[in-house]
Amino acid sequence: MAYENIVLRKRNMTMVDGYFYSIDEDQDALIVKTDDGTQAYSYPLDTTLTQAITCLEYDGRNFWSLENPGASTVAIRRWYIDNYVLKQRDMFVLSSG
Repeated sequence: MAYENIVLRKRNMTMVDGYFYSIDEDQDALIVKTDDGTQAYSYPLDTTLTQAITCLEYDGRNFWSLENPGASTVAIRRWYIDNYVLKQRDMFVLSSG
């Protein structure tokens, strides 16, 4: 199946094995949807988010999220799924000041 013609409106979305993953800051959950938009899974986060996630990537083992790009402080978080919960493994805070 080819996905070259799909345009994503949310930057906080990545595709893994035919499913679309995004982090919903309002629900504090990783939402997994199929190609027709049906929700397949939902994994609650073990950490409450205070900033909007602007980018989500998957490296084959971990999810990586980016918060606050362009601001003086940027946060990068590394997540993993464990026992049906998306757990934060690391958080890297970068500041320009």
